[in-house]
Amino acid sequence: MPNLSEDGAPDRPVSAMPTDMQAAADRIEAMLGAALSCDPAAVSADLRSEPVRAELQAVLAQLEPARLVPVLHSLAVGNPSNRREVLEALLAPDPSGSGQVLHRTLQALHRQALLARLFHTDRVQALRSACRPLVEERA
Repeated sequence: MPNLSEDGAPDRPVSAMPTDMQAAADRIEAMLGAALSCDPAAVSADLRSEPVRAELQAVLAQLEPARLVPVLHSLAVGNPSNRREVLEALLAPDPSGSGQVLHRTLQALHRQALLARLFHTDRVQALRSACRPLVEERA
């Protein structure tokens, strides 16, 4: 099972990705795009069945989030009728742990985005402004 950081997200520094893996990710992204434009239903069926699903999960689990998200996005956008089923299959738990890593990666990205929105400087400033009269009143 891949290494996980303290918060449960995959522990994969961007620099750790070998050059051959980057090239493979580029090829996979290009091939998926081409295949989805020709026959999205067949690609969807392949991606949800073995051994393609397990192999793609294993490759995707090695990608850093900056590479993973565009690939998952292209799968969802290129395959609108079955996007949910494809993404569920890729994020499903599996014996190798790849599906769990993909799921945790997306959870960590979602958590980061949510925290960034919650603690955005505009929101914090608005909260301070709203609380200022109460603080001054008590002083």
